[in-house]
Amino acid sequence: MPSIRFRDADPDDKLPKTFDSLISASTADQIIMLAEDSKDNNRLIAWAKIQSLGYAVIPDSTSTASALVFEDDDNYNNNYNTLQRREVVSSASDVIESDVNEQLWEEFEDDPTPIPNGLASLPWTSEYRAASKSAAKRRERRDKLMEREEQFAKRNRPRIWEMTFERSDQERKQYEIDIESKLLQKVLEEQAKLQYNDNDEVYVLTPLSLVPLFVQEQFGFIEVRRELTPSALSLKLVYRNITAKLFRREESLCLKRRRQ
Repeated sequence: MPSIRFRDADPDDKLPKTFDSLISASTADQIIMLAEDSKDNNRLIAWAKIQSLGYAVIPDSTSTASALVFEDDDNYNNNYNTLQRREVVSSASDVIESDVNEQLWEEFEDDPTPIPNGLASLPWTSEYRAASKSAAKRRERRDKLMEREEQFAKRNRPRIWEMTFERSDQERKQYEIDIESKLLQKVLEEQAKLQYNDNDEVYVLTPLSLVPLFVQEQFGFIEVRRELTPSALSLKLVYRNITAKLFRREESLCLKRRRQ
């Protein structure tokens, strides 16, 4: 009988090049785990990676902007499994900055400090000094607002994660199927420890032959229609399937884990 061990990947591991965008060590936003048979010269059976792509946004159909998703957002919670496509931003700063600038503009318009004109705009005048002091306070307030909003968003916004799961051999023994399930379970358990909140979303682009593994009730993955797949993953899925057709390989599907 094999002796199976599960472990984190390290920089010395030599994994096949088919492993998508491999970074050969686990980090705060990425987990890579291996399943090996220690009785068979540490033969690699399967490996999995899950990484944070960024933060979830819902595209705003009325403008070029996107609405940052928060865990207490009624629209987000009430429509988690509805036909509403998510997108990904690596940082929420751009979205937050727009809101902060709008708030400061409103405060600027309500500021009773007059804008100096003519001779009053010369730097030694009291009018200029008052306006300059007011502008400095707004800049300081802006910095504090940006920091506060970014910290709040980091604690409360859901992230989108992508999982990659590979097996070393297409012809698997029955016990290896069980090992794959255990590896998947361990990776998902580790990912749960890194979540900011329960609304994080996990996606996987997987070959058709691995779909039965992910759709087991204990894992709860379901197929995502192409038009609802985040663009970053949708483009990768199209590329994968074009390549699969060219080289007569298996096509892939995008799956998303249901909220547990």
